[in-house]
Amino acid sequence: MSNARRPLLVAWAHLAVLWAFAFAQPLLDLVGESPEFFVARGNTRGDILVLAFALVLVPPTALVLLEAPLLRVPRARAAVHLAFVATLTAAIALQALKSVFGGIGAPAAFIGALVLGAGGALLYARSPGVRSFLTVLAPVPAVVIALFLLISPVSELILPQKEISAAGLEGGHGAPVVMIVFDEMSGASLLDRDLRIDASRYPHIAELARRSTWYRNATTVDYATQRAVPALLTGTRPPGDSLPIASDHPRNLFTMLGERYDLDVHEAATELCPERLCGQRERAGEDDRLRSLADDLRVVSLHLLLPDEVADDLPAVDATFEGFRDTGGSSAGHGAASVPERAFRDRPALWSRFVERLDAGQTRPDLHFLHIALPHWPYQYLPSGQEYSADTSRIPGIDGSSWTASTVLVRQAYQRYLLQLGFVDRLVGRLIARLDAEGLWDRSLVVVAADHGVSFRPEQPRRYATDRNFPDIASVPLFIKAPGQRRGRVDDSPAETVDVLPTIAELLGLDAGWRFDGRSLRHGAGERRTVAVLSGAEHRKPFAVFRRMRDREVARRIRLFGARAGAGRLYGMGAHSALLGRRPDDLPAGAPGSARAEVDDLPLLAQVDPTAPLLPALASGGIDGTMRPGTTLALALNGRVRAVTAAYTEDGRLRFSALLPPAAFRRGTNRLAVYAVSSGDRPALVAVSQAAPENVGGRLRTDGGVRLELPGRSPIRIRPGAVSGYVETQRASDSGHLSVSGWAADPGRRARVRQVLVVVDGRVLASTTPSAPRLDLTKRYGPQSLRAGYRVSVPLLHADRVAQSPERIRVFGVLGARASELPRLPSPGDG
Repeated sequence: MSNARRPLLVAWAHLAVLWAFAFAQPLLDLVGESPEFFVARGNTRGDILVLAFALVLVPPTALVLLEAPLLRVPRARAAVHLAFVATLTAAIALQALKSVFGGIGAPAAFIGALVLGAGGALLYARSPGVRSFLTVLAPVPAVVIALFLLISPVSELILPQKEISAAGLEGGHGAPVVMIVFDEMSGASLLDRDLRIDASRYPHIAELARRSTWYRNATTVDYATQRAVPALLTGTRPPGDSLPIASDHPRNLFTMLGERYDLDVHEAATELCPERLCGQRERAGEDDRLRSLADDLRVVSLHLLLPDEVADDLPAVDATFEGFRDTGGSSAGHGAASVPERAFRDRPALWSRFVERLDAGQTRPDLHFLHIALPHWPYQYLPSGQEYSADTSRIPGIDGSSWTASTVLVRQAYQRYLLQLGFVDRLVGRLIARLDAEGLWDRSLVVVAADHGVSFRPEQPRRYATDRNFPDIASVPLFIKAPGQRRGRVDDSPAETVDVLPTIAELLGLDAGWRFDGRSLRHGAGERRTVAVLSGAEHRKPFAVFRRMRDREVARRIRLFGARAGAGRLYGMGAHSALLGRRPDDLPAGAPGSARAEVDDLPLLAQVDPTAPLLPALASGGIDGTMRPGTTLALALNGRVRAVTAAYTEDGRLRFSALLPPAAFRRGTNRLAVYAVSSGDRPALVAVSQAAPENVGGRLRTDGGVRLELPGRSPIRIRPGAVSGYVETQRASDSGHLSVSGWAADPGRRARVRQVLVVVDGRVLASTTPSAPRLDLTKRYGPQSLRAGYRVSVPLLHADRVAQSPERIRVFGVLGARASELPRLPSPGDG
């Protein structure tokens, strides 16, 4: 080796060791203990190998390549190399300070890390012993790679797995099987006062109960999808260290039936169906998978590195297994990372494709299996199936994995969940209709279940089971319709999700000779004295205690949202829901107050198509003046009260939000009024906002210079370069809405852009505040740009015409009295 190359090789070895300790080892250690991270997001063995080698070897190589041109300038090269050493040492020190001192403040942590980093670089420069020590540690990067690939739990995904074959069972009558697993669906949320399915709110699920055996007291055995779904499919309680893959669960529904059945299988977060039986799993392209993996691990590394008070502003990494930058801040977390982000893309279309494949004209019996992420967050669907224009990347009221103390926000999240559950009911109706139409219902075995429940209680976890929310998480719906079953019945035995596969086997006349933790429910589950749910530790309750707790939760929900009143009652919360449908002019008027409401996105109400797939049904805004948090508010749309909610505090400002029913909208312009409701036996209304959207939208003027004219503000001149940013996606669909997303930042690095306007044909149709995390912009535009991303959906009456003429759509970033038009990046497939 030439003398010229030796200094670079030594420098590379030292930087590789420091990089391994600073970033590669902590990150690989974290994801190595959670191999389900790779399973759920569809990463292959090749993806994992590329990750390991690229993460450990590429960054130090890149740093050395930056040093290489300076070989002929030794002092400059030494300075650059020491800067790299100082930076990596500071990163190691920052994690050490965070680990040792826990909640150390960010300023102290950063100052301490910089001091230690500089000290480490000084020792490195002056002490041959330090440099020799790093040379001795040169094998560390290889050890880190080996530990990750061969020793950590991820090794199960790397090392060859044994071939999984079908069971090859004899006998049975070959009835078609249709099995649906919903996600995050509490059985308790379906019940009315008499503990029946609330047929006024969920008529199709009630029909399912009338035509099948409904296990009213069914419970899950695990709170996490990656173990709860295998429990359904294997009849066993998965060990805590098992992965949701076929090699860890070779005895499952798919291998039981795979020899004799044609399999139509969609798994949202597991891979229990072997490729030999189900073919290769549908995955994103390799480039997209690796890019997504790198992007998400960048967010994870920042969580590991930064002090908690800074990391709290980063995107959540416990909300999903994928797409961390799209989950908003840590307040967006929904409790437990268990379902990949792609499972939430166009869920209605996934259901439609599944239902359309239910066909009676097959020569061999079919197994149709679907695990769908509904009614799972994000909450975006009304019972009609229409979406409402909302930021679905976060749940207001969530802090990490638990609800905050805000009763209003927790109730509204509960409301949105129940409305989305109404959409699930609609989908169940389509399933039953298809099975009837194809002549499959009578002769099929139909199973409808859920993996686990969900909870909505202030200051309690959303998904982790505790003593207070236990019945919400444990309770799940379970309906089993046997082949040839003519009458429905209710079974109150203590059924568990591990009973499903043994029941399927008996109803099909199959004996696999397998050991199950569950038992067949065909003749009742017998006496189980306890209900047990694994949630970190195992939580156990006597069965009778579980039922009493479940019934109390049903009563609490009914106090909040009523029962047997259809979906309409869901739009009101609290004691004044009787106002729904009333005319404000027919009610007593209270004394005027000083509070005034500023309604967000009023222009969206200026052109509404009530039949469009997207409706501006989530009304929100800020409140100025004197009003107490918790004050009841009534929202009137087009002259009648359509929603009842309450004021709450967010980021230091009083705000409100409420969902409006689709039937209340009319074509064209809609008028919204906000009233404060006084307490007492005869509530009085005090108007805090009445506005017509045609008077507040604003225009883009081109006569006498291009400018934006917004109500109540001086004209805003358009100046190129005043705001940096782009429109990255712009799609106007013929289904009725315009979607725009991108980013906007202050090129002067002084402020955060507060407003992005969407203008169509010169009219301002939407205004939004950038809030989506964009880590890629912070280096160039400073920390103010961390939340520079925006996305907005605008209902359009003539979206098809706009799609044909995208130049009619213009987007502007506004920064104080200045504004710039944001150029559109060309993107294949944009409308």
